[in-house]
Amino acid sequence: MNFGERLKQIRTERNLTQPQMSAATGIEQSYLSQLENDKSQPSADKFGAIVAGALGLALMLAANDGIFSSNHRYKYVSKGVLLKNESDAILSSSKKSRN
Repeated sequence: MNFGERLKQIRTERNLTQPQMSAATGIEQSYLSQLENDKSQPSADKFGAIVAGALGLALMLAANDGIFSSNHRYKYVSKGVLLKNESDAILSSSKKSRN
């Protein structure tokens, strides 16, 4: 598999259009099309930009999918345990004494 085929495969596996991929990598869409169709070969600096952009895009998509951490945030709030006939004021006074 040559460079252009691999580049197109990566783009299509991520369900990206050429405009989306070009925006993510910072290269022009027409140049991306030329690369995918083997009408051009990237220079070393362009190749680095493409790789860095694709890696950044992959990390962004992974983070959005919740791979690195959950997208769900939970908050647990407990006022404490009160015994029968005990006032809520006991909780606020114990918080003040800890601070």
